Amino acid sequence: MCFSANASLAAGTFLTGTGVMALRMVRHRSEFAYASIPLLFAIQQLTEAVVWFTFDSALERINTGAAMLYSLFSHVLWPIYVPVAAWLLERTATRRKALGAVVAVGSGASLPPCSASWCACI
Repeated sequence: MCFSANASLAAGTFLTGTGVMALRMVRHRSEFAYASIPLLFAIQQLTEAVVWFTFDSALERINTGAAMLYSLFSHVLWPIYVPVAAWLLERTATRRKALGAVVAVGSGASLPPCSASWCACI
């Protein structure tokens, strides 16, 4: 949300209820990943609220941990998870193939930038 701690907290609370309702409506296991999106987004928003509430220097470690978890959601999880969740729902072969390409692009976007130490590993 990036507006305020209260906005993130309200969004996280609302999305938690929405996520629980979505998961209760799952009828086939292929729907589970897609139905989990609101609940995962709720966790991200509640984590962002923690970031907002811990800007005090005494809470720097909590702030750093919450910021890293938030970044994990925004930069790693979403680019891969959403296309995979849609891929699991799709039954048409050509659409599944196209979504597979989107999963590949999202996975590539989630890779860390190349640094000397990281590139030496490949």
